[in-house]
Amino acid sequence: MTILYRWKGGGGKIPIGYGNLLIWLLILMFGWTIGGLAAANLVGAIEPMPIRNTLYIIGVWGLSGSLSSVFVFLPSGAGVFEVSMAVMLSQIIPIPLSVFIVVALRILVILLSLFGD
Repeated sequence: MTILYRWKGGGGKIPIGYGNLLIWLLILMFGWTIGGLAAANLVGAIEPMPIRNTLYIIGVWGLSGSLSSVFVFLPSGAGVFEVSMAVMLSQIIPIPLSVFIVVALRILVILLSLFGD
């Protein structure tokens, strides 16, 4: 597998092996898992829940992120991540609480982006 590139008039191919793709995929999955664990901790801090719901919330986080990636052509994602996550979280917690948690997560992500570095 190769990637074509052009930079400042140059051309060529960069070989990318399947091993590299697998490593990148594992790193991405680790990142989604950490994000899902953060969401599960926030949900658990606000609403007591059984530990088995942690895997569900990790899956919700990953699926919501994947859905928002599909709708990348919409301006700012048009809230696809937030709406899908709130709808899926409403299966285990009340709807107003799921909306509150999604908004709190978005604010947390924005604050970490601004002050995290």
